[in-house]
Amino acid sequence: MIIAIATMKMNEDVTTQVHVPINVEIMQVPPTDKEVEKIKSVLEEETGYKFVSLNSITWDVDYEI
Repeated sequence: MIIAIATMKMNEDVTTQVHVPINVEIMQVPPTDKEVEKIKSVLEEETGYKFVSLNSITWDVDYEI
């Protein structure tokens, strides 16, 4: 389990930073392009916003959805 911290675009004028728990396996830091694409896809699906940038990721082994 990772927690992704990302900048997302809510509409043309507004961006926001989100913290989203994601059940994606990351094998290295920084993540590969394929891993970033998976994270981006999950973030857009979970938030409904457009992905701008991945700011940070952290692992949380104790987090439960």
